[in-house]
Amino acid sequence: MSIVDVAKRAHVSPATVSLVINGRPHVAPQTVLAVKNAMRALGYTPPPLANRPGPRPSARSHTLKRVALIVWDMPEMWLRLPVYVDVLHGIQSALRQRGLGLVLRQASRGDHLEAAALRDSADGLLLLSRTPEDLPPMTRGFPCVRVMGALAEEGWCDHVTYRNERIGRLAARHLLQRGHRHCAYIGPAAPGIWEERASSFRSGLESGGARAMLNCDNAALDAGGDGGRTCLAALLDKALAARPRVTGLFFPADSITATAYFLLVERGVVPGRDVDVVSCNNERSLLAPLNPPPAIIDIHADQVGRRAIEQLLWRLDNPRAPKVSIQLDPEVLVEIGTPAKD
Repeated sequence: MSIVDVAKRAHVSPATVSLVINGRPHVAPQTVLAVKNAMRALGYTPPPLANRPGPRPSARSHTLKRVALIVWDMPEMWLRLPVYVDVLHGIQSALRQRGLGLVLRQASRGDHLEAAALRDSADGLLLLSRTPEDLPPMTRGFPCVRVMGALAEEGWCDHVTYRNERIGRLAARHLLQRGHRHCAYIGPAAPGIWEERASSFRSGLESGGARAMLNCDNAALDAGGDGGRTCLAALLDKALAARPRVTGLFFPADSITATAYFLLVERGVVPGRDVDVVSCNNERSLLAPLNPPPAIIDIHADQVGRRAIEQLLWRLDNPRAPKVSIQLDPEVLVEIGTPAKD
C-alpha cells in the first residue's frame, strides 16, 4: 500500500496526498477530507517522518523559493491561446498561495541555455514543450516537471497533463447518446495529441455502431487566420455534402469551433438544430459568443497548472522516487460549467 493507491482512491495526485500527509497549508478542505477518507478506507498509515524518503518537510521552505517556467520550442501564438493562459493562471495561483515567485524563460532549439544560469535563477523547473522529445538537456538534474503535451515513452522528468486518449471517445459517446449515427471529426491530425483525438473519436463511434468521417488538415489549427479559415471551410463543405447526412461534428479545439460556428451559419446550418457540435479544451473566452453553446470537453487546464506545482513540491521531498506521470481526466460539459450526465 502506498500514497499512489491513496491518490487513485481519492481521485487526486500523489503530490496532493503528500501535501496532506505532511500537513501543508493551501490544500482545499474537501481535498484533505477526500484524502483522509481514502487513507481510512484503505487502512493506510504514513510511515514515520524520519523514515520518509527525500528531504524533511521542514527544509522545503528553504529549498524551493523560485520556479523557472521554460517555454521550449513552442510557437509564440500558442501561448496566447486561452488554454495556455489557463495553465499559466493555475501555475501562478499555486505559487502565489505559497509565496513563491516565477521566472519565465522562452527558448528554441537554436538557443543556448546555460545550466549555471538556470541554477542562479531557479530552484525548480517547469517545462512547456511542443513535443516530449528533444527537451533542453541542461535542465537534467533539476527538480523538474513537464506540463501539458503528449506522453513520452521514456521521460526523465515528471509530467502533469490530461488523459488525451479519452477525449475522442468522450466526444463519440456524447454524440452516440444523442442518437447520432453519422458524424465527422474536423481539424488537424498531426502526430501526437491531434492524431490521438481523431483516431479515438473514430474508434469510439465505430464501437457504437456509428459511422465516422475524418476530415483532416493541419492548416485548420490556424482557424482564425485567412488560410486556416479557408481550410476549415473546405473541410466543412466536404462533411456537409456527405450522404448519409452528417448530424454530429467534433472539433478538437475551441479555437477551431469558434470559427466553424460562423462558417456553419453562413451555409445556413444552425448548430444545435441542424447539427450537434462537440468542442474541446473549455476556453471560455472563445466559447462565450457561441449560441447555442456546444458540448465541451474540459481538459482542466487550470488544474493541470496547479498540479504541476504540487508535483514539483513533491519531487523536492522525494528526489530519488521514480518519475511520475499524472493525467487528469477530462469531462464533458453540456454547457460551460455544467457536467453532462452519463
